[in-house]
Formats: sequence, structure tokens, C-alpha cells
Amino acid sequence: MIDTRKRSLRKTLGVLLTSLLLVPVVPSFGGTGSNDLTSMPEEQKSVAITIYNVNLALVRDRRDIALPKGESSLKFGGVAQQINPATVHIKSLTSPDALSIVEQNYEYDLLSPQKLLDKYVGKKVTLVLRSYANQTEVLTPTEAILLANNSGAVWQIGDQIIINPSNIAEIRFPQLPESLIAHPTLVWRLASDRTATQSVEASYLTGGINWRADYVVLVNSDETRADVTGWVTIDNNSGAEYRNAELKLVAGDVNRAKDRDAYEGKMRDMATAKAANAEQFKEESFSNNTFTPFSVARRSRTRRPNKSACSMPTAWALTSSSSSMDSLTTITATTTRVSRSKKR
Repeated sequence: MIDTRKRSLRKTLGVLLTSLLLVPVVPSFGGTGSNDLTSMPEEQKSVAITIYNVNLALVRDRRDIALPKGESSLKFGGVAQQINPATVHIKSLTSPDALSIVEQNYEYDLLSPQKLLDKYVGKKVTLVLRSYANQTEVLTPTEAILLANNSGAVWQIGDQIIINPSNIAEIRFPQLPESLIAHPTLVWRLASDRTATQSVEASYLTGGINWRADYVVLVNSDETRADVTGWVTIDNNSGAEYRNAELKLVAGDVNRAKDRDAYEGKMRDMATAKAANAEQFKEESFSNNTFTPFSVARRSRTRRPNKSACSMPTAWALTSSSSSMDSLTTITATTTRVSRSKKR
């Protein structure tokens, strides 16, 4: 009897041990594991802007990104709302051959009350309805379905269809749709062959930035001497703010591709070849009299929307007052200050 009990106990222990050994070891996923990265404007290491006087600017934004090995998603915030997505290019300055682009997106569906309602067509929300009882306001949360939001809202409350009810105090949404964002964002799917922090540069063309030069000349009473003051005014309505920016101002006509289909076809061919390692655009040397570049040595800050004024040294106006047809005038500012001036 005792031997039988021992054999039964050994058998039970053997079953328990076998069961324990067969339990799969499940790793602990404390993080998301999705390799989703986010870079905000505060992480900028440097930003350079070449502003053309035709409401166009070339932006180069450099940031340090800690990239894992393999594929990862990078959300690059702080870009202009008037960006030309076809001109966006990103490259690694640290290891150009180590980084390639798998996918590129520009998210510009900005959050607004109208768009938020559009996203909830056909879905349930909570309407807070206002009523009065004994001269006292009563707010009642009521579940409703938004049926349409074209030139007015159509609601289903219970079994009734109501158009533009006037007693809605507020509308409550369960969550914010993922497709709506507060600021324009570039999103890349990147592939890196190593785990390392890389210095990457994103460049793009954007509209909404312009500049102009104004001069004031004061002469003495006998008109033998004059003081010349020059100001450069930068008008930034691009929808982005650039802090501590290195500025270059260019006057002249910009030779841009006129055949959009042919241009986009070439860009697709370049992307197929290998867009990650090819520059989509770059500044050429000024070999004719089309452009007049102005380099601003001091870093500046342009807000949105904002006009910034740079004080130009008197020598600018004196030395650049005339130029021949066969030469260009390049003006470099050594002491400038860009201040903020809001529109009123």
C-alpha cells in the first residue's frame, strides 16, 4: 500500500514537472516594440533657410536621431504648412550609406471643429443638450449619431432625425481620430543597418516666406554727405517657426520645372533608383546674372505669421548700389539682428 502511494506520488510529481517544463517562456514586452520615433523642433541642431524674393524658401533642418537597427517610423514635426511634398528629402550626414527611405508621408490633415465632426459622421457622440426648468438651466448628456455634416449637421437622437438643433451646449467625442494632427508632420519609414545616433538633414521647399529690402537716405544741409540705412524685412507665413536660423537671401527669378508631370516622373524614377542617397535639389553656383545672393551671418528666428526686420550695415547700400550686367553682387552681413514684429 505504501509502495503504491509512493509510485502514485512520483507519478503526480512527474506530471507536474513535465507540465512546468512544457510551459512556454513568454517574453515581457514592457515597451511598444514598434520602433516609433518622434522628433520635435526643440531637437533641432541647426536650421538653414535660403529665402527667394518670389515667396519661396529652401529649408535645411538638421537633427540628431537615435535610430535602431532595422526599420523604424520617424515623425518629424515642426515643418511648414505650405511645404511642397515633392521636394522633401532626408539623408544621414553621419553615415549616408547606412540609412535608406522605405516610405515617406506628409500628414497635413490639421485638427479643426469641422474636420473633427467630419471624421465622426456615422458614429456615436455625446450631445450635451440645454433645457430650462423653473428658470434654471439644465444640461443633459444625450447619446446621438451624426448622420451628415454638409452645410449643417444632421443628428439621430433616439428614433428622431434632427437638423441643426439649437439647444446643443457642447459636443463630446470619445477620442481624437489618429488621422487628425495639431501640426503638419513628415513621417518616414526608415531602414538603418546599425543602431546608432545619426545626424540627419531634412530639406524641402516651402511657400509663404518672402523678403524685401528698404532704404532710408538722410543728407546733410549742404548735401555733401549722406547716411544710408537699409532694412531687410522677412515675411514668414509658412506656418512654421525657425529658431536660431542661418539665413541667406536671394534676389532674382527662380528657374522651376514647368512641366509638372515630367518633373514628378523624373522624381519617381530617382526614387526607384535609390532616392535615399540622391539629392533631389541643390543650390547651384551663380554663373549668370539671374540671382543676387545675400548671406546673413547671424542666426535669426522667424515666427508664424511674422515679419522680421534685419538692420543692414550702411556699407551694403553704398557698395551694392550699382552692378554691371556681367557680374553679380554678393552681399554678406557680418553684424545683423533679426527682431520680431507682429502684424496688427
